[in-house]
Amino acid sequence: AENSFLPLAFFLHTLAGSFRTPEESREVERAGELFVNASRKLPPPYTQTLRINAALLDLIDRNKEAAAAVLTGLDMMSPQTPAARAFFAQYAYDFGDPLLAARLWTEPAGASNADIARAADALYRADKRESALQLWKIIAGGREKDAASTRIQARSLYNLARVGTERRARMNALEDLLARSGTNLHSEPAMYGTILYTRLSAPARGQAILQETVRETGLMLFDLELLRHKIAGLPIEKSIADAWLLVDRHLNDEPVYRWAAWYFDFQRRFNDTATLIELAQRRHVAGDWIPLQRAILELHAGNDKAALRAFEAVKAEAGAQEDSFHDGWAADANRALLLEARRDYAGALEAFRLAREGVAGSGSEAEKRRNAARLELGIARMLTARGQKEEAREAVLRAAALDGNDINVRIAVDRLRQR
Repeated sequence: AENSFLPLAFFLHTLAGSFRTPEESREVERAGELFVNASRKLPPPYTQTLRINAALLDLIDRNKEAAAAVLTGLDMMSPQTPAARAFFAQYAYDFGDPLLAARLWTEPAGASNADIARAADALYRADKRESALQLWKIIAGGREKDAASTRIQARSLYNLARVGTERRARMNALEDLLARSGTNLHSEPAMYGTILYTRLSAPARGQAILQETVRETGLMLFDLELLRHKIAGLPIEKSIADAWLLVDRHLNDEPVYRWAAWYFDFQRRFNDTATLIELAQRRHVAGDWIPLQRAILELHAGNDKAALRAFEAVKAEAGAQEDSFHDGWAADANRALLLEARRDYAGALEAFRLAREGVAGSGSEAEKRRNAARLELGIARMLTARGQKEEAREAVLRAAALDGNDINVRIAVDRLRQR
């Protein structure tokens, strides 16, 4: 009996303007149910629109399962409105079907450069690198001169350089990008394009370009990249001092703190890491790397129980915030290393496997593959320690398929061949 009032409630809320925005819709009790019920009684294209509205409310509440249930039965390959097409494409891109997303973004006649660019991103995510490169080439060769098209062309040129394999072609794309940017190096494609260009250049030329760019712009990213270029050839004490000087020049820039924390850890200068975290707190510089760094400090201080608790807290927080930088997998990986050091091979194996599952949702495709390969090696070590040699061999082969260029992976594969 109660459900018989749903159509009337939907009609009254619509008249009252209760559904004008997602925020207002969320204030309506059982709003999603009202949308779904109405979708059963109205003809297309309202069916898709109302079900999409209900799914959006679930997604805002981070309830992916409920959203998927609401969308079950809708033909995403046949959107009935431009808005439905845009939603289905983004939904497919975000939740595991990038090829469908690419098709939806490129299918309409006269698809915009923005949609073609999104399609290229989707194809790259689906490991269709050559197809993505072709779309970026089409966009980069466009003649449009409006501001929006110019930004998309610049980003496409950067992607051609980032994803391409031939050095000269990559350099050509970057030179084209930087020529179009002129003296404006503040846009993201121009900044990252300059940095990539210096990495592809001879070391002396790369440093010279960065030194000039730092003098002209003072931008933090160029200053950080310049130190990265120089630091490999410096004595350890000089490199630590220069890292601190970089932090001092950019006291409010979180990426500098993040990099410095990584560098201090890499050099096993954990006292410097602790001091850096204290400085970040005093300067109100926040970052989701800080709790993980605290856990690592506990680990290296020998406080195993405190480290385990800290890693579990980092993972719990990452689970509550799906857009967290670490997505929880880094906490699992560090917990695995701690358990491995304690010779709890069963616990370490479980933690490595959890990290391996979690890494799929973080970073670029190349980063995912690199990190996944390293985690497969951890899994292989634990399987070997437990006497599961055939399963360990399979884990090494999976690592080789993911990133055969990694030195540790190559060593592990060589050991297999020697057996």
